[in-house]
Amino acid sequence: MDDRVAAVVKSRKSARGRKKLDRAVLCEHVSAVPVNERENHRKIQQASNTSSYLVQQLIKEGYMRRALRQTRPLLTASHRVARLKFAVNHVKLNGDGQYYFDPMFDVVHIDEKWFYVKKIGQRVYVLTGKDGTPLEEAPVQYVQSKRHIKKVMFLCAVARPRGDWDGKIGLWPVVETYITQRWSVNRPAGVEEIKPVSMNRTLARRMLVTDVIPAIKAKWPQDQKATLIRIQQDNARPHVLEEDAEVLAAGRADGWNIRLKNQPAQSPDLNCLDLGYLCSIQSLQSHTSPRTTEDLIKEVELTFAETTAETLNKTFLTLQLVMKEIMTNEGRNNYRLPHIHKDKLINAGQLPTTLMCDAEILFSAHSAIAMLSVEQIYAEQLRAAQPRPVSCAGQRPSPPQLIPQHQPSLLPSAFATSDLDPFLL
Repeated sequence: MDDRVAAVVKSRKSARGRKKLDRAVLCEHVSAVPVNERENHRKIQQASNTSSYLVQQLIKEGYMRRALRQTRPLLTASHRVARLKFAVNHVKLNGDGQYYFDPMFDVVHIDEKWFYVKKIGQRVYVLTGKDGTPLEEAPVQYVQSKRHIKKVMFLCAVARPRGDWDGKIGLWPVVETYITQRWSVNRPAGVEEIKPVSMNRTLARRMLVTDVIPAIKAKWPQDQKATLIRIQQDNARPHVLEEDAEVLAAGRADGWNIRLKNQPAQSPDLNCLDLGYLCSIQSLQSHTSPRTTEDLIKEVELTFAETTAETLNKTFLTLQLVMKEIMTNEGRNNYRLPHIHKDKLINAGQLPTTLMCDAEILFSAHSAIAMLSVEQIYAEQLRAAQPRPVSCAGQRPSPPQLIPQHQPSLLPSAFATSDLDPFLL
């Protein structure tokens, strides 16, 4: 054996080098910057007097994460009261003394959505070498103008799936047909073509009478013909009023009982189409490459036929979760939707038809309705007491006097004037 000496290597980490900065101190510097101003690394670096490397390390080590600044509809006290009443009216008392949400088997949700031929700013992945040299070039999409990309609005109507019915009522393009007047390189004159249009009240009434209501009568289970069927829509200005004579006549024809019902204002989260079903259709449609308006209509209709009843059923359960969060947060829309892992429940065969609502949440929603109703009354009285603008004669009229009233007990006053179900009071 030769004369070799074994080297002893210390396992202890060397104490030399620059010391690691305390992450708690860095987080204090970042927390001093308002959240609205933390848009990118450079702004955080300049405002907190740190380096870009430290900002990246905070993200990498889990002290900071990227979040999306969401834009939600602005809600007033009246909006919150309407949202709370909508949610409370969908809670039913079961025979075992527990509160459950209405399964909503008697509701048809309708809504509109734009679908585009091309998508602007679509993200793709290209191959690069280990040294960063690009092996592929990112594709470039050429359009005449980003504001004039071909698009079509679709009216969709769905219901809760049940039995052997998938719950799909129909999907109709909002278009008009016309005869071409002039010759062009794309088509000759005198040819019938379709033109996408926006929704208006006349067109909405015509589509309800000729498309939606006949489709409901054709696809709805015939043993439930005598029950009240509600068509829920958002109360946008182009939509039809609830008491429209033509829609009422079409809904009552042939022994049916179909009526329109507006959802609360500023509440797109109370429609299952806005909660994800239309987005799932758009996600599948984005895999196609239509070139014309006719191709886009065919692709969207084919995608609507390919969506499963399971996806639609999950959106109705999501709607029940939304109503539960609305009652928990006093009618606000800044909640974080909890996940119940529906796919796992489906695989285990344990997906519920309806969700249970705690009695405490229900009673807190009643209290919130009472308090918000009182606030709304005082706000209206204060607005009425404000001085009016100067008249044409130059004399300022005297403002109306605010009549002092004794504040009644909150819960009885709100419950006496509310339109909630009697068994919930």
